[in-house]
Amino acid sequence: MQVVQRLKDGLHEFNRFLVHNETLGSLVRFQHRHMPLPIPLFDLLFRNKVTATLLFPYGKHVFDASYKIRTSNDEYWTSRECLYCHLYRQRFVRWDIVEGLLEEPEIRAFLSRGDLAFLEPGFGTGRVTRALMERGLMRWRSYYATEPNAQRL
Repeated sequence: MQVVQRLKDGLHEFNRFLVHNETLGSLVRFQHRHMPLPIPLFDLLFRNKVTATLLFPYGKHVFDASYKIRTSNDEYWTSRECLYCHLYRQRFVRWDIVEGLLEEPEIRAFLSRGDLAFLEPGFGTGRVTRALMERGLMRWRSYYATEPNAQRL
């Protein structure tokens, strides 16, 4: 296990270096402005936890390429470009927070009742919601989702 942890730590440090690398950032910004990956392909690449981890610096630079040129926060989050951010972050779940919440018997019982009506105002199933469902920690009676950017796809 110690070897695996060292590999994870090394990958984390390498990714941190790449996230802050201005040369890579400039290349990704150029590529994304002139030849952006289609959203379905971007989704496919970041749907898997392994590829999402390996490609995290690329996703971060794509986000920066779009976000930093906007004049307002609302302008970005209501644009088609925000879908790239949602997709590159879709596999990152703060399990320490989720597990802390699930230690509370009332919260755990509430989530597993099975009579919840669930509304998600975003792109697809949210990363925490999906993680809870995949592990059988959340059940619902009905699920509704809406995507304000759907007309722009």
